Amino acid sequence: MKHSPKPWLIAEKIIYYKDQEGENWNICTMEPWRERGPDAALILAAADMLEALEGCERLLTALWNDGTLGDDINLTETRTAIAKAKGVNS
Repeated sequence: MKHSPKPWLIAEKIIYYKDQEGENWNICTMEPWRERGPDAALILAAADMLEALEGCERLLTALWNDGTLGDDINLTETRTAIAKAKGVNS
C-alpha cells in the first residue's frame, strides 16, 4: 500500500493533495472541525513523519551494522511503526 503523494494540504475541513494535473484529491474530511483540529494536524504531517522515520531507521541500521552502535539498540518499535503506517502486517 502506498500513501497519497506529498505535499498534503488543508482547506477548511478537508485534507487533500494535488495531482500532477493540478486536480485536488481528498484524503479525509475532519468533522466536527473544532474538536478534530489536533487530529488534522497529525494527519497532515503523517507522510513527512513516515519519511523522516524511514531515514532514521536506515541511518541507525547502518550504524548498527558497522558496529558504531552497541548491542542495546532495538529497532523493533521503529520498524513496527513504519510497517503500520504502510499497512503491512508485522
